[in-house]
Amino acid sequence: MGKIFVTTYTNPDLDGVACAVAYSELLDKRGMRAEAGVFGEINDETGLVMERFRIDAPKKGEALVDDSKEIVLVDVSSRFGLSNMIELARVTELIDHHKLSMGDELKKARLQIELVGAAATLVGERFLNEKVDISQKSACLLYYAIISNTINLKNSVTTSRDVAMADWLSKRFEFEPDYTEELFRLKSRFKRPVEIVLSAELARQEFNGKRVGISQVEIVDTAQFIRENPGKIKEVLGNARKELDFAFLSCVDIKEYCNRFVVADKESRVFAESLLGVRFRNDLARRNGILMRKEIWPLVKQMLEGK
Repeated sequence: MGKIFVTTYTNPDLDGVACAVAYSELLDKRGMRAEAGVFGEINDETGLVMERFRIDAPKKGEALVDDSKEIVLVDVSSRFGLSNMIELARVTELIDHHKLSMGDELKKARLQIELVGAAATLVGERFLNEKVDISQKSACLLYYAIISNTINLKNSVTTSRDVAMADWLSKRFEFEPDYTEELFRLKSRFKRPVEIVLSAELARQEFNGKRVGISQVEIVDTAQFIRENPGKIKEVLGNARKELDFAFLSCVDIKEYCNRFVVADKESRVFAESLLGVRFRNDLARRNGILMRKEIWPLVKQMLEGK
């Protein structure tokens, strides 16, 4: 009999990886034999945390999915971005934190969909509430996943549960108080080519027959990033538009606490202006305050479906 396969969407961020690793640990400690795996490549931020704290990356999902007895999805809100090797009929559980989630597509799965800043908060609470000891590895990953998703507990999606769980987790590994600022600075220096990063971060959803793509990066000095990479940004958005009705880039500035949005075509500009209440100049718009992609998707749904 195979193991329970815990995974997230392809090319996952820190929240997805942290939840997969930690929740597989929790299931194992319950005596349920589980293993985490990911499809695609982990992002730069996840690699930085794993390198700093000497944590091994999870196995490739391709090596685990076929022999698994069941599948658990974490931090997954849409079929878009999920590996084609994942059969929804085999999914037995979903843990997610988005307002729009794919729970309706998983008729037989146990669902936990709660609106907190990070899915890592929900997984961490499982350890706390069930009084299961958590490893330093999982505590570290979950902690920085919360910090990343909530922009150091300062953006509008942050809840008191995120704050409390971050505090609890910080006491369960060799916490380095100054590393958060360093991490945010380092994650702004992409190790991979910009176009590869932006393509990997492009999330897709479909509403009322319209396909929308939003790429999101959270970095220091978004204005400089956009000035230095206009051609590469436009290339990624242009390629995305070949299969999407609308596409734009959301740059979350973790120092200025604002968004800068970039479009590459007229249709996407008109769509984004109406959606976000901003005005573009030379395909660039700025919005005060932080609006995360998970907050934008419900606006897209309301705009395209009228509900």
